[in-house]
Amino acid sequence: MTRSIRDDMASIKFKDQTAVVTGTTNGLGLAMSEEFIRRGVSTLIMGVRNVARAKEIKQELLANPDLRAANPDFVIHIVELHMDDYSSSLAFVDQVKKLTTTVDILLLNAGLGGLNFELAKSGHEKMMQVNVYSNALLTLELLPLLEQTARAKGRPSRLTWVGSFVQMDHSLTKNPVPKSGSVIDFFDSKTLFKGSARYSDSKLMSTMFVKELAPRINKDLVILNDVSPGMVLTNFGVSYPFYFRALISVASVFVSKTKNLAEGVNKYVHAIAVAGQESHGAYLSDFKVAERAPIVDSEDGKRLAQNFYNEVRLAHFAIIIIPTALAFTEEPVAHWLFLAPDALPDVSTGTLANCSDIVSASSSSSGGGGTKNCTWDVLPVHWYDNFAGLASHIGERRALWPDKEIWVTEYAYAHQDLLPTQQFYNQSIDYFTKQDYIGRYSYFGAFRAKNANVGPNAAFLNNDGKLTDIGAWYLGVHATGTKPSSGSSVLPLGAAWVGAVAAMAGAVLI
Repeated sequence: MTRSIRDDMASIKFKDQTAVVTGTTNGLGLAMSEEFIRRGVSTLIMGVRNVARAKEIKQELLANPDLRAANPDFVIHIVELHMDDYSSSLAFVDQVKKLTTTVDILLLNAGLGGLNFELAKSGHEKMMQVNVYSNALLTLELLPLLEQTARAKGRPSRLTWVGSFVQMDHSLTKNPVPKSGSVIDFFDSKTLFKGSARYSDSKLMSTMFVKELAPRINKDLVILNDVSPGMVLTNFGVSYPFYFRALISVASVFVSKTKNLAEGVNKYVHAIAVAGQESHGAYLSDFKVAERAPIVDSEDGKRLAQNFYNEVRLAHFAIIIIPTALAFTEEPVAHWLFLAPDALPDVSTGTLANCSDIVSASSSSSGGGGTKNCTWDVLPVHWYDNFAGLASHIGERRALWPDKEIWVTEYAYAHQDLLPTQQFYNQSIDYFTKQDYIGRYSYFGAFRAKNANVGPNAAFLNNDGKLTDIGAWYLGVHATGTKPSSGSSVLPLGAAWVGAVAAMAGAVLI
């Protein structure tokens, strides 16, 4: 007898797992929270707007005898989350990290519909902010914790976005995003806003982002997908006028197989626990990998997806990475002391970083300390030669101070041809990410090519201020194919923002 998908789902358990779910005070988010508890999660973290309502729900769940019988020791944490505000999303991430060292499942369920143009607190159009940009931020910020959990437990963690079949009804074929200019700016334009299509457009851009991000995630560690729960009647329609909600209700009678939440919950469970690595980067509908909107696989769609992904990653870089900046001096260690590290608990101090300083610095104790009555937290390294020399130099410092974290505060392969410069960059990045004792690294390339004192081929920007391949790689986006020596010295208006972000990267530790 052939087993059905529902047979497979019946045996799914989430014992001893931690699940993070957004949008949990009603509808599918609440129903899935109950399902997680019923299936054995040890810890449920609920991301909510309405904390008072969430506290009521928590008490109801804790008092539910059926849930207690199925899972006697479950724990619920309530964390405030306003998806229209980047700062709230960041605070949510920080709180999650304080509550748990493991996240097995991240279900990005919160969403927003509507017909009217409105700006979020971030300054972006609100539906795109809630449905796409904040979900991207939560994804990128919690991804390391998901990966860490997978390594500890020996199985992939799960990351599921809630998608929708309404992506098929997007407006971008009739009203395409211009090939030049910003994709995010297009969606922020009140003039170009199409109210009846914005929710559909946001779901299209969500699924495009998932598809673009997936190849950059090791599916042995995290399986990423997006799933359509189908037309399930919840209170999601409160964002729409009465007449529109009435039309949705009538249409659902003919379109959906069921109006109850159980169908949507089953599709969530399937996406999170039954669908395997074949679903990584895929869109799921009706319990199987499904085709996305036709535009996604078109040449224009691929270009749009790539540009959009790059812009979202650059926005993430501007929000997260740039505030984590490095200030340093090549003066003796004692000159660091004006920072008063005891008064600034978030400031890390380092010893000498010059390439020739390893002998003089070695006179300090192995426990740290570059001068009398001075302690240091990290060991900086500068390097401007080939990779073999860099690895050897780091190895020497590691041997002297095996318990100290190393920060590569400046590095490049200076004044070389383009190919060896790029090879050095990629080899060094791969090396840094594999060494757990290298805490941060900052490439020395935040110049236009003609101004780079490490040679034009090491620069982040060409002479027009456009990102080179190395500049793009450093920001985590696609290679541009831009030759460092190309262009004049006049910065085109459209490249100004990207150039500014790239220029700041030289003072940033990744």
